[in-house]
Amino acid sequence: MARPLSSDLRTRVVARVAEGETVRAVASLFGLSVPSVVKWSRRWRATGSCEASPMGGKRRDVMAPGRDDALA
Repeated sequence: MARPLSSDLRTRVVARVAEGETVRAVASLFGLSVPSVVKWSRRWRATGSCEASPMGGKRRDVMAPGRDDALA
């Protein structure tokens, strides 16, 4: 899985869109996809932050159900 792009890049992209540049022009300028710029701008308008969402999640313990039997 790819890593999220830097917060600095996201901030610069969102700032350009907020200044009135088109999403397509900003995406082309920074070499990004249009949907990414749209998603970051939408998140910034909704929450005030364009930070990446946390990646991963809670991992379940695969050995939990039979751990005691396996270790005995």
